[in-house]
Amino acid sequence: MYHISKYLAVFTLLHGAISSYAEETPPPNILLVMVDTLRADHTSAYGYSRNTTPTLARLAAEGVRFQQVFSPTSTTGPSTVSLFTSLYPIHHRYLRNGLPLDSSFTTLAEVLHAVGYQTFGIASSTVLVARGMEQGFETFDKELPHNESSHLDANRQAAGDGDRPQKDYRYQGSDRRPNFTTDRALSWFDEQRDPTRPYFAWLHYMDPHEPYTPPDEYLALFPAPDESLPIAEFNLSTLIRKYDAEIRFMDTEFGRLLDHLNSIGALDNTLIAVVADHGQGLYQHGWQGHGLQLYDEAVRIPWIMTMPENIESGQVITAPVSLLDVMPTILSYTPVALPQDSVHGKNHRRAIDEGDSLDSQRSLFFQRRKLSSEPQVPSLVSKPSVEGGMFAVRAGDWKLITAPQDDGHELYNLAQDPLETVNVHEKRPNVVNELEKLLNTWRREFKRSTQRDNAEVLPELREGLEALGYVD
Repeated sequence: MYHISKYLAVFTLLHGAISSYAEETPPPNILLVMVDTLRADHTSAYGYSRNTTPTLARLAAEGVRFQQVFSPTSTTGPSTVSLFTSLYPIHHRYLRNGLPLDSSFTTLAEVLHAVGYQTFGIASSTVLVARGMEQGFETFDKELPHNESSHLDANRQAAGDGDRPQKDYRYQGSDRRPNFTTDRALSWFDEQRDPTRPYFAWLHYMDPHEPYTPPDEYLALFPAPDESLPIAEFNLSTLIRKYDAEIRFMDTEFGRLLDHLNSIGALDNTLIAVVADHGQGLYQHGWQGHGLQLYDEAVRIPWIMTMPENIESGQVITAPVSLLDVMPTILSYTPVALPQDSVHGKNHRRAIDEGDSLDSQRSLFFQRRKLSSEPQVPSLVSKPSVEGGMFAVRAGDWKLITAPQDDGHELYNLAQDPLETVNVHEKRPNVVNELEKLLNTWRREFKRSTQRDNAEVLPELREGLEALGYVD
């Protein structure tokens, strides 16, 4: 596989192609929105019973919704780099939050900037202000003022939620609330956008990431749990209510952004794509959070795209796809001819435009880096591997999760057990062997130095990462 940076010179030569391309078909603006910690199955756009995402549901009705979308990992930094590069973490080696991004990898923003796009990005978390994340962005808003942080609200809360101890959120300015993200984005569009050039805008909404502190008006949209419930069930219902309210808060602010952009004509000839970096465990497997496991609740995400007059409305694509596919699919609507062998993701333009069937048996791979200490969470594997990390592969009806250095395996028949509750690895050793062969082949293809695994978090980011719960 060729490295995408080999083609940067070609992209640069295409810088003048915008003008000739525009004579026939003006290149589209691109608005790419990434929502942090958003499970697909908690969005009404994907059939959730609560009306959490009316804005996303409207976009899905106007364009295409990918039904089964998976992030290659459950941690924000690595998944964002995969979104930007269309490469698996095992290749780009950005395996933990807080590292600098290796400049040898070419990002989506760099590709688009090279062909004349005005590029703007806004990061709403300490995780994404690491050096290198701004590659290709003419303007990259990564300031996190204290007064825009959700941790201010967390400090005002009571000492805890039920029997869960409240973290100490003395550090302020590690994230940004959705209303401030929208405000800052609108400021750029109103004051800095160059209408003579197409734009690429990447927006990161931090909520519904912890801490769960939704404004009262959004919390009131969802019923409070019955106080007669057992304490554990009451606490879980309260947690989910807050998570859902934060999703609605984000969705409303995203809707406010779209309404304003539409009013000023900034959505004309615009491709809009909405994804998440990863999902969130809500005690389906005995744990809450993300980054430690690779179950579907942690890696299944939404992906919705719309572009009036270019993407037929109401489409649903059911075959499994990857977050890595977003970059090549977006670029297929631009003047850039992205070489397929320069990325790991796939271009789904033909499926969208012509209804071509995608591979329902496609193998998708997942990775969680090795940890510096044992995670204190339950798991069906014998012991989450500290030395070798955790890997998974999804192929057809089967999913294998493995911690190879501990000989721990979890095998699920997703057709019969979509919630991954019954580990059948002892009953189906032949399936385990076949999936392990797929994993081992994939890992050997990208076998490289593990130096990046042990790279140090940037010191200026450590305190903010700790405030968000990334402490190992």
